[in-house]
Amino acid sequence: MSKEIRQMIDKVKNFKQFVNESVENTNAIPSVIYHGGDCDNLKSLYKNFVILTPEEKMQYPSSGGGNFGLSATIEKSIAKKYSSVFGCKYVLSLKVNQNAKFLFIDTEGEGIDQLYTYDDLEKLANGGYDAIMETDDGAEKEVRILKPNNFKVIQIEI
Repeated sequence: MSKEIRQMIDKVKNFKQFVNESVENTNAIPSVIYHGGDCDNLKSLYKNFVILTPEEKMQYPSSGGGNFGLSATIEKSIAKKYSSVFGCKYVLSLKVNQNAKFLFIDTEGEGIDQLYTYDDLEKLANGGYDAIMETDDGAEKEVRILKPNNFKVIQIEI
């Protein structure tokens, strides 16, 4: 599956065509999403919401290293789980602009990182996408933020 998706992305010249073929109309852009992690990372994002480069991410223990974008979820409990791993009891809540351009993908049990390379995600961002969202029922409902402009920090909350 991951090889097929990568081939589709490379072949499709118009990203809009790819979305129209891949997206079901039942997918909706969430109004709020949550990011969990190290408390210092959350405080930094609260003050200045940016998508760090892989090199910049390495200064935070919860950053995910060389992954493109920022992982979030529509489930607050999942974000809290990630924060608790780092001894933090808080999560960052983000308001989503309803004009944001999302790619909805059924990862069929895989994660976004297993299906998309750094280059794939960068192509999607350069092609106008603000985020990718998993639609699997059993998945973590990940929202990978590719560009920060359509997301606004609401608060740090318990």
